[in-house]
Amino acid sequence: MRTETLGRPEMKKPGNTARKSVALRDNERLELNRLMANFLVQHDSAVLYEALAKLEGDTRQKAVWAEFAAAELEHAKVWAERLRTAGAIVPVLRVSRRAKLLARVARWLGGGRVIPVITARALKDRSRL
Repeated sequence: MRTETLGRPEMKKPGNTARKSVALRDNERLELNRLMANFLVQHDSAVLYEALAKLEGDTRQKAVWAEFAAAELEHAKVWAERLRTAGAIVPVLRVSRRAKLLARVARWLGGGRVIPVITARALKDRSRL
């Protein structure tokens, strides 16, 4: 709708659509960040569980760690698909420094030393999913 003010045409906007569109973009950006963070966390968890499975001497416990790793990889695939659906590019995965460090600590000191750290992180990350 156009109106004249002091001889200049002005656009009247119903409501403030500029703010709404900025807020929408901010919400979309936040959602993409959340999806990406979840994707990366799931991948790192899978890497750690695979490392624990390789180190484990007990065949039953080794199978449990391998099953956890497979489940985390499946979860990462779900997050990757959600990212693609949202229009994001899924990055080529690299293992985080944190996951590399925890895997090394597990090799040096045993898996029992990193399990509390992994458990605490899993509980923290669960609240973000």
